[in-house]
Amino acid sequence: SAYTKKFRPGIVEMLKGAQKGEFEFLYVHKVDRLARRLEWAIEIAKQIGKEGVVLKAVEQNFDLSTPEGKLMFHLLGSLGEFYSDNLSKETHKGKYERARQGFHNGWVPWGYISEEVENRSLATPDPDLAPIVRQTFERYATGLYYDQEMADWLNSQGYRTRFNRPFTKDALRDLLQNPFYKGDVLYRGQYAQGGKTRRKADAETMKGQHSPIIDEELFNKCQRARAARRRPGWRRPNRSRCRPGCTLPGSATAAWPA
Repeated sequence: SAYTKKFRPGIVEMLKGAQKGEFEFLYVHKVDRLARRLEWAIEIAKQIGKEGVVLKAVEQNFDLSTPEGKLMFHLLGSLGEFYSDNLSKETHKGKYERARQGFHNGWVPWGYISEEVENRSLATPDPDLAPIVRQTFERYATGLYYDQEMADWLNSQGYRTRFNRPFTKDALRDLLQNPFYKGDVLYRGQYAQGGKTRRKADAETMKGQHSPIIDEELFNKCQRARAARRRPGWRRPNRSRCRPGCTLPGSATAAWPA
C-alpha cells in the first residue's frame, strides 16, 4: 500500500499488546505483510520474541527458534522487499511515461473533471468551476488580495475543495501555483531515503494534452504578484485608489470579490 510511516497503527497497537502479555501467538498472512522492509520485520520479530510471542505466517513455514527458520524468515523478507521496491519502480516508470505524453496522474486539479477519451483519462475543464478558477487567478493577479482573503471569498460563495473541505490559504496557494491550469503537467517522481519514499523537490514540466483554463501570461502575473510580497518594503496597493476595472502596474485588471 502507499502507507509511508515505519510501522502501521495496527502494528504499533500489536507491539503494545505484546508488552502487556495479551497474546502468545501472532499470525500474519505473509512476512511481507508484517513490514515493508526486512530490517523492520526483523525488529518486530525481535520485540515480540522478547515478550514470549511466537510469530507464524499462514502461507509460509518457518520457525524462528531454529537457525534454518531464521534463514527462511530473512529470505522471505528479502523477497518481499524486492517485490515492493520493484513494483514501486515500475509504477513510477508508468506514471512518468504518462506525464511525458501529457496526461495527468491521480486526481485532476479543482476546476477539472476526468473524462475517458480514446481509452485514456483526460482532464477537461469543468464548465461550472473553470470560470471560477479563472476569476481567482485574475483577482489575485491584481495584487490586492492575500491567499486567505481569496480562500474566504471562495468559501463565501459556497465552493469547497475536491474533498468537500473549506478552502484554506494553503489550498489557495497550491491552486495558484499549479501550472496545470495553464496547460502543463508536472512530474516530481520519488526517491528512497531511510526506507521511506519521498517526493523529489525538483519537478519536470511537460506540455499537457488537456485544455488550459488560463493563459501563461495570467499565470505569470500571479507568480509575480506573490514574489513581490517577499521583497523588502512591499506594501499592498491601496484599494481605495483602485476601483473595479482599473489596471494596476504589472498586474491584471482589478476585480473585487463579491
